[in-house]
Amino acid sequence: MEKFSVRHAQPHEFSAVADLIAQVFFGYNKARAQQARHDWLFNRPRAPGFDYAAYRVGVLSDDDTERIIAHTVVSPHTLRYGSVFLRVSGVGFVCTHPDYRRSGYTSAVMHDSLAYMAEQGTHLALLDGIHSFYNRFGFSSVFPVYSFEVDSAQAAHLPMPLRLRPPTQQDVPYMAALYQKHWSGRVTFTRSADLWLWRVAVADRPFMQVVEDARGHICGYIAASYETDDRAEVIADSMDAALTLLAAAGERFQQAGIKRVTWLIPPDDALVYYARQVLPVRVSASYQPNGGWMARIIDTEALVSTLLPELIAQAHSTMPDLQVSALEFVCEPDVVQIGLKGKPETCSRISHQDFIQVMFGSLRPAMLALRSGMSSDALRLLEALFPPRMAALACWDWF
Repeated sequence: MEKFSVRHAQPHEFSAVADLIAQVFFGYNKARAQQARHDWLFNRPRAPGFDYAAYRVGVLSDDDTERIIAHTVVSPHTLRYGSVFLRVSGVGFVCTHPDYRRSGYTSAVMHDSLAYMAEQGTHLALLDGIHSFYNRFGFSSVFPVYSFEVDSAQAAHLPMPLRLRPPTQQDVPYMAALYQKHWSGRVTFTRSADLWLWRVAVADRPFMQVVEDARGHICGYIAASYETDDRAEVIADSMDAALTLLAAAGERFQQAGIKRVTWLIPPDDALVYYARQVLPVRVSASYQPNGGWMARIIDTEALVSTLLPELIAQAHSTMPDLQVSALEFVCEPDVVQIGLKGKPETCSRISHQDFIQVMFGSLRPAMLALRSGMSSDALRLLEALFPPRMAALACWDWF
C-alpha cells in the first residue's frame, strides 16, 4: 500500500522536482519548460542562502519506490515597511502532478509549509494565488497588480537618445542603487548585494539591458524573462532614459505583432510620469478579492512588536500628543485589539484577515468602520497608525 508524506526535498531528488515544475507550469511550451528545468537544476542551487529545506515535497511511497507528486517552495524575503523590516516567506510553485489532483495533496504541502514558516520565525506569508483557494488557509488579498500600457507603434517613433546594452557585473551596484532610489519608498522587498550579483550572473531574467548615457553612467534598466514580457522590471532615472526604454520596447513589440507595450509597474513610478509627457498612457489596477497577491499572518505578536516603531512614528505626524506607553496592541488567536490604555472609546477589535489588509492599505480604516460600526475615536487612531501606502513587488521579485 502506498503512503503519502510531506518533507523537504533531498539533493538527489531535485531533478524530479525540476521535472514536476517544468511539466505543471511550463508544459504548454517545450522551450520554456526546458529553460525552467535548467534554471531549477543549475541556477537555483547557486542562489544566495539556498536551502533544500525550503522546498517542501509531497511523496507517495511503497516498499520499493518514492514519487514526488506535490510541491511548494517557501523562500525567505525581507519586506521594507516604512522604517522597519519584516521577515516574509514567499510561497511559490504550489502544485500537484495532474494524475494525483483532487486528493488533498496540495492542501497537505500547504499545511506543512505553514508549519515550516512558523519554525523559521516568519512574520507573515505572501503569495500570488489562484482565485478562491488560498483563503481556506487564512490568506487575504492585500494589493492589486498594476499595469502600464502605451501604443507600441507610437512608442517606436520616439527618439532613442541613449545607449542600451547588456549589463556586466560592474553595472550591478548602479542597478541596485536605481532600485533603491525608485522602490524604497514603497512597501516592497529589499535585495542584498549577493542577490543582485547572482541574478545578473545567472541571467535568471535572460532579457536584461541597461541604459547608459554619454558619460557612461547607468540611468535605467530593464529585466524580463523575454523581450515582450509584461512582467518586466523597468526603471528610468531621467526623461532620456525613459524615451530610450520606451522606443526600444515599441520596436520589439511591433516586430512581435503586439499592439501595446504592457509592463506591470505601479502608477506612482517615474517611468509613468515621463511617458505621460510624450504618449497617451493607460494605467490600471487588477484586484482579485479572493486571489492575486495575498498575505497571512504567521506570528502575530512578533509582527506587531516589529511594526510598532513605524506605526508610532506615523501616528505622531497626526497625533503629536500620543504617548508610546498609552498605545496598546493585544494579540489574540484570531483578533488584534488596538486602542489607548484607559480609553475604551479608542479600542477596535480587528480580525487577522482585516488587520493584514489594513496594514497593506487594501482595506482603509474608514471602510472597516462602516462594516464594524467602530467609534470615531477608534477610527481616528487607526487612520493615524495606518496611513495610505503604496504596496507592490517589483516583477523581478515575483515567485
